[in-house]
Amino acid sequence: MASRLIFGHRRSLHARFRNAMLGIAVVLAAIVATGAYVSAKSHYLETSEASARAIVSAVQQTLSVGVYARDEVLLKELIEGVARHPSVARISVRDASNSALITSTGSSLMAQDSIASPGPASFESMLVSPFNPDETIGRLQVWLDSTRLAAEARQQASILVGALIVLMAGMLMVFNILASRFLSRPMHRLAETLERIQPGSFERLAIAPQHVHDEVGIVTAAANRLLALQQKALECEWAMREEISTLEARYRGIFDTTSAGIFILSTTGALLHANPALSRLLKKPANEFSTHQVANFAKTAFAVPEQLSQLVERAQASTVPEVADLELLRSDGGILWVH
Repeated sequence: MASRLIFGHRRSLHARFRNAMLGIAVVLAAIVATGAYVSAKSHYLETSEASARAIVSAVQQTLSVGVYARDEVLLKELIEGVARHPSVARISVRDASNSALITSTGSSLMAQDSIASPGPASFESMLVSPFNPDETIGRLQVWLDSTRLAAEARQQASILVGALIVLMAGMLMVFNILASRFLSRPMHRLAETLERIQPGSFERLAIAPQHVHDEVGIVTAAANRLLALQQKALECEWAMREEISTLEARYRGIFDTTSAGIFILSTTGALLHANPALSRLLKKPANEFSTHQVANFAKTAFAVPEQLSQLVERAQASTVPEVADLELLRSDGGILWVH
């Protein structure tokens, strides 16, 4: 019984539902996590660059004045302030002839690594004359710390993905608990109780108040109706069997006590049943009906066995009862008539 219950748990509806839900959740989590990771990483990089561009835009006019006036002190203060931005690795100001006026680098280790081979600037802004907007007097070049930004973007994206996975796992756990509490557990108790009920008993399934109007209550009520119908059918069968047993006992008494000889033959002429009066009428003890005599009763007991064979053939051909009076041989040589 225990092994059957364990096997039943493994194949239960709730287990299959939980496995299916877990598989779907894993696939959805992988898709959502991948999309969220890529999106969050891209958003962080774009936000960092936008922040650096905003800082540069804020000091661009003042830098233009410093370049126009060749004020190295002003340029140095402005450039060093922009270089302190965590996303900036290197910043350079060049004049109209593309000569570097001042260059500053970030203070972080990753920013120093980026200096060795700065490569093309991440972005640059044109510096125009404070007095003539159409005159370009220099350029502001900014290199972003791509290594640091990529690491921070991965970290932020990983945190977001982890939070989404935890949220999805929590929702999955709550949903599984609710499904077990409101559906699987009541159905499991219903199945166990129904399996324990013996056919024909008066025991019925109890309906909990909270399941009176839901599917569990409907299934329980239907099962109770089937149990009632089964009990009624079994009671009718038991009553019919008792009546048949009574009639059988009655006819068995008549069969055994009547003075007329009664016997039943097979289509091959073998004796199947006979009452005690037959052996008395044939002047033979009941124990003298040996196996050979029983199997060849038609040939040994009837005076003309062919008449019996013809009677059987007519009955089989017409499919209606056939009547005839045939002669039986007694052990003392006398003759009896059988109808």
